[in-house]
Amino acid sequence: MSDTSRLPVSGLLALAMTGFIAIMTETLPAGLLPQISSGLGVSASMTGQMVTLYALGSLVAAIPLTVATRGWRRRRALLASVLGFLLFNTLTTFSTDYSLTLVARFFAGASAGLAWGLIAGYARRMVEPALQGKAMTLAMIGTPLALSLGVPLGTWFGSLVGWRTAFGLMSAMTLLLTVWILLKVPDFPGESRQKQRSLYQVWQLPGVRSVLWVIFTWITAHNILYTYIVPFLARSGTRGTGGQDAAAVRIERHAWHWVDRLAGGPLAASHGAVEPCPFCVDLPGVWRSGGLCVGAVSGHFCLGSDLRRCGNAAANRFGRRGG
Repeated sequence: MSDTSRLPVSGLLALAMTGFIAIMTETLPAGLLPQISSGLGVSASMTGQMVTLYALGSLVAAIPLTVATRGWRRRRALLASVLGFLLFNTLTTFSTDYSLTLVARFFAGASAGLAWGLIAGYARRMVEPALQGKAMTLAMIGTPLALSLGVPLGTWFGSLVGWRTAFGLMSAMTLLLTVWILLKVPDFPGESRQKQRSLYQVWQLPGVRSVLWVIFTWITAHNILYTYIVPFLARSGTRGTGGQDAAAVRIERHAWHWVDRLAGGPLAASHGAVEPCPFCVDLPGVWRSGGLCVGAVSGHFCLGSDLRRCGNAAANRFGRRGG
């Protein structure tokens, strides 16, 4: 029997590591497009479909897999998603066929869809209600770590030793994570058949549709700027279009994220509702700015703050509505 009166740091960090691997698996190809393109013998634009197929797998599989596994014991479902990363990242490592690689990426995305459906709720169940905000903050810490540190380091490492070695390292990390989960993450029963709600019933819960709309607009705005930061830099005319400039801006944005994260857990625990997304307000200031000036800096502050604030608050809101 686990003690829910204190934070199970090791178990929550295992959940964070799951999120870290999910984000790294998704974004690593974006930083290694030339190397992967050369290795598979396809164009850079075709190689970019590795990211697209991953996203498509997450989109298509998230709800069906979550519904199909909601009666499973929670650790079993979590291990299923982690073993999916292990299997399909390993397949990506050794595949020499472009089509097979895309299939592996699709199912890796499906594994991520299942993982994201588990992490927040799992973290909430591991502690008493007063600690749920802090628990989710700790469990979600893998996402900003992957984006701010993992992606630049993964890109550098892959450029140094080869993209296949980088994906192989991801598989090795996933194998270690599997052992970590078995040792440190407590198990919980799945949802009983009597308590299971249909998708329509979930859709009708108060607040669900508004939260989903906030998440949709927030993720869209975030991904547009994060993905197309290099063209933005080129358009500004004040910096080059190299990867170092883009990396610098992304690191700046995540530095602001970490400043804001310090107060994130207590805020989400006390309010639970989705807060206003400052990035949505400040985005025009970024695009109007002639270069990387005050508008861009303030935009990255708001974006970094928003990445933590909206994510944790939305997950907390869903958790409270779902019971």
